[in-house]
Amino acid sequence: MSQSLYNHLRLNVFPTPYCPGCGHGILLGAVIRAMDDAGIDWEKTLFVSGIGCAA
Repeated sequence: MSQSLYNHLRLNVFPTPYCPGCGHGILLGAVIRAMDDAGIDWEKTLFVSGIGCAA
C-alpha cells in the first residue's frame, strides 16, 4: 500500500467494509492517491457512500 493511503485511511477499521472483488475499494484508493497528488485540502472533503454493501 502506498504511503499516501496510510496517511488517509483509518487502519483500525481494516479490513474495509467492501466485499472482496468489489470495485469500491479500488476506486477509493485511486481517489485518495489522486487527491493527494493534486494537493486537495482534506479538511474540505467529504466522502459519501451508498446504502449498499458499504453502508
